Amino acid sequence: MEQRGLGRLRLPGLLALLAALTPRVSASQDLNLWPLPLSVKTTPRLLYLSPGNFFFGHSPTSKAGPSCAVLQEAFRRYYDYIFGFYKWHHGYKKIPSEMELQKLEVLVIMDPQCDRFPNITSDESYNLLVKGPVAKLTANRVWGVLRAESTGELDDSSVSWPGII
Repeated sequence: MEQRGLGRLRLPGLLALLAALTPRVSASQDLNLWPLPLSVKTTPRLLYLSPGNFFFGHSPTSKAGPSCAVLQEAFRRYYDYIFGFYKWHHGYKKIPSEMELQKLEVLVIMDPQCDRFPNITSDESYNLLVKGPVAKLTANRVWGVLRAESTGELDDSSVSWPGII
């Protein structure tokens, strides 16, 4: 008896069919993001970072504050990553304030879990909204903030300087 329709598809064929039917997010592919975020929306507006004017900060309503060593260390490490090489070799340049991103404000909504280690069930979800002069990074737990840093969504590897996309 001959099978018709999807019944004949084996796993590789089914995977190919699913891949063909999956909507593409071309902007995120062009930005070299990995892992691929659930969604990305870009605009042509560019915002620049200045080592003298940019800082990471906690939202006043965040469950994680300056006492969260995991985040404080991540902020320090990422600031050094963004500006370390550049500021020593290029100095500071004046950027018009309307073209400058001055702050990444972090909001952790739930118990931040600052005093724990991540595990397989750790919530790494986050939302990043970049609108000058303040970008807002919202995550359920600190692990989402760290994921945002490690995915490359805070920096674009296709340019010669790291920063916030």
